[in-house]
Amino acid sequence: MFYIILFSIAVFMLGATVGSAVKCLIDRRKNIKTWATGRSKCPFCGKVLKWYELIAFFSFIMLRGKCSKCKAKIPLSYFIYECVFGLVFLCLSIGIFKK
Repeated sequence: MFYIILFSIAVFMLGATVGSAVKCLIDRRKNIKTWATGRSKCPFCGKVLKWYELIAFFSFIMLRGKCSKCKAKIPLSYFIYECVFGLVFLCLSIGIFKK
């Protein structure tokens, strides 16, 4: 049972990471930035995010949805993308291993 829970958390986090990357690519495409290079930044003050601020899902919760420097609210769409992709990955993994 422990391994199933651990595997489910890992699959959800993988999906959340993919969702975060997809949202980042969408935003960078809209702003005509290079999508494969550069670090993630606060959309308001331009602060380059540290590695622990890039952890999908948990960083949004730890920072309470705000930038650590300027305290501006991070758009909820980032969190929604991460949650949706995490749940999709989880549902797909359950469907695959249920057979």
